[in-house]
Amino acid sequence: MAASQSPIVRVPSRCTPETAKATVTFEVIGYSLHKGLGRGKHLRSAAFSIGGYEWCIRYYPDGTKNVGSEGYVSVFLMRLTKDAEVRASYTLKLVNSVRGRSVMLLPSRTLRVFNSSTRYWGSRTFMKRTVEQESMYLRDDRLLIECDLEVIKETLAVQLPPSNLSDNLAKLLVEKEPTSLQCSRGSFFCT
Repeated sequence: MAASQSPIVRVPSRCTPETAKATVTFEVIGYSLHKGLGRGKHLRSAAFSIGGYEWCIRYYPDGTKNVGSEGYVSVFLMRLTKDAEVRASYTLKLVNSVRGRSVMLLPSRTLRVFNSSTRYWGSRTFMKRTVEQESMYLRDDRLLIECDLEVIKETLAVQLPPSNLSDNLAKLLVEKEPTSLQCSRGSFFCT
């Protein structure tokens, strides 16, 4: 005896990321005056809002306290909004003062999760503090840091199958007798 087979119903649904994108420029005026601030000490940009979250750029003129950052400028993107978990991709760039063009110093766009345990991501070795590097990126003792930020909010769009309510109402009008009618979204009863 063959097993009864019911038809397979395919219901399309889709998960598409909703994103908010922006490029933020942080201008460090008085670059030479900030040298010597101390390892682990930072300046930060004004807060900016992208994707419904508050962010800032943290700039460490003498590097972080971590091993390997001495002799470098460190830069980080920080989520300021409390109690949030955010997926975002970003690039950190310097503007070349001679050409006026952005130069990406991190190898590629990086997707990261900003949560309660990791509120910031970036580079401890963002720019080597050498005469050659500084001459490329400094103009009038100013350093321009750009951050391309894309905040990802996942949303679920579900497409429901069509209701058969109109068929049931037509059946009711034809039969003219109260019956129990089935709707694809539940039952309703006529009395």
